[in-house]
Amino acid sequence: TNCAVGNRRTGIYINGGRNYTVQNNTLTGSGNNFNEPALYLNSLTVNSSLLINNNTFGGANFNTGIRVENTSDLLISDGTVSGTHIGVTTANGVGNATGYALYIANLTRTKVQNMDLSFTTTTRTGTGIQVTTNSGATAQVEMKSLIVKNRVDGINIASGANHSVKCSDLSDNSDGLEVASGVTSFACEQNSFVGNIGFAINSAATITAENNYFGGGAPGGGANGVTGSVDATPFLTSAPANCP
Repeated sequence: TNCAVGNRRTGIYINGGRNYTVQNNTLTGSGNNFNEPALYLNSLTVNSSLLINNNTFGGANFNTGIRVENTSDLLISDGTVSGTHIGVTTANGVGNATGYALYIANLTRTKVQNMDLSFTTTTRTGTGIQVTTNSGATAQVEMKSLIVKNRVDGINIASGANHSVKCSDLSDNSDGLEVASGVTSFACEQNSFVGNIGFAINSAATITAENNYFGGGAPGGGANGVTGSVDATPFLTSAPANCP
């Protein structure tokens, strides 16, 4: 596809199939909510011929950027990672989403890498990545080398198992990382959490979050701290090398 979509609640919706090329589309004015995102991808068969990139987001009433559901073995990045299926750079405007920049559900073996999903003003708004389950199962979502700032929740892990957040900068949010009670086998390592006015990590599940950076010292239980269910020891005294 190559088109302009304005004043539509959903921009482009693809349901089922394979070998799609979706490039150079202007989706501003769409993405009204998480059920009507600017780009909605459902039940795709992923292979090397799936190529989605250089699409532009934003405009009025822009709540949700990209929603991906019921798909496996997907790679989402800024396009710099070899084999990327969905490429979204900061210039594409997905960071303007007031609700969810990236909403993923019922995915397995999915990687999200090398992206900046920060909100584009200093007012903390919305969620960078929402990982959830809608009448299905979500597992093995790997989030790595991300920057997510100026959000109410940088990353919200609402359900699933064997997810990970590594080598990312989740700073200057209300809560950097939110984890729901049903989440299991979650890995959180080598991340930077600085200047979050709520919690750095707010988890209702019992999780281990070792070797993260909280500004140099141990995280407390208040601003930029962790909840009692989070084991953050040992912690890093300097930001992790080669990470955002």
